[in-house]
Amino acid sequence: MPPISVVLRLSDQCRGLRDCLDSLHAQSIGVERFEVCVSAEGLAEALPEDLQAIRSTLPFRYASGRHSKTSVDSYAGLSVARGRIVFFVSGDEVLDPCCLEEHQRTHKEYPDPHVCVLGYTRLRGEAARSPLMHYLADAGCMPCDHPEASSGSAMDGSAFFGESRSFKRAFLLEQGALDPRLPLGFEWGELGYRLHSNGLKVTRNAAAVTEMARSLSFEDACSHSYRQGRADRVLVQVHPEPEARAWSQIDRAESDWEVVEPIFEDVVKAARELDRFAQERCRFDLPIDELATRLLYRSYAAAFRAHRLLGAVGGVVNGTNP
Repeated sequence: MPPISVVLRLSDQCRGLRDCLDSLHAQSIGVERFEVCVSAEGLAEALPEDLQAIRSTLPFRYASGRHSKTSVDSYAGLSVARGRIVFFVSGDEVLDPCCLEEHQRTHKEYPDPHVCVLGYTRLRGEAARSPLMHYLADAGCMPCDHPEASSGSAMDGSAFFGESRSFKRAFLLEQGALDPRLPLGFEWGELGYRLHSNGLKVTRNAAAVTEMARSLSFEDACSHSYRQGRADRVLVQVHPEPEARAWSQIDRAESDWEVVEPIFEDVVKAARELDRFAQERCRFDLPIDELATRLLYRSYAAAFRAHRLLGAVGGVVNGTNP
């Protein structure tokens, strides 16, 4: 039985799967020390061609389907994992050669079953050229190297890319893993609440590096923020206790939305136009000065917060969900 199970989450948006698989092949611990558990949520039953081509040289187990009805199987890749340590990664991420070795080393250093290990996510390629992606990283929306992060900030579900983390598998299964009642892709917030309530401890290892190349658009980020607001609503329905309401800050959402609603369209329009300006500057390799960057980041924050509030109060824009 391999000591590490890599839960590889695939989706229709994955564009760098071959690079991800090549980086798994190049891990310093050797392929015999881990298994790859493929979670193909939202995909057809057929495996992607890149995965078919490499299955004879990279040991993996395959699970498909949204979720089963049992809590232990609620995350398909986890349900087939056998390793003591479970490492979650997206098919869009590329692992540094020592990434799995560093996660394993940190878990050995912290044997407490409640300890979760977060690594460092670095932007590359298309993502490294995007002002929006740099905002998401700088704002802590990606699991980048912020050593001061608490278990709450690390697991509150707000991360745009949150799969590259590792746990002791026994602790996850004991807590019931991911809850299928939460929107697909947003189960981590509810899981984070439960794990935090049951003694979750988070440590970061900046040497456990993954790289993200896929870039989000402004509309992608707005839609993500809206769905996060919807997940906040579901979380307090699943957990009606006051602690869950405080965790999700749902009580503030309604009062904050009353302030934001009259200016919602203006806030989003301003951020969209600034994003277009910034992206064009970067496309032609033109610099963005410090003042413009601060204004851009403030606009991003306001637009994404507005969309999260909209989702939390159950609102729609022009008759449709973002």
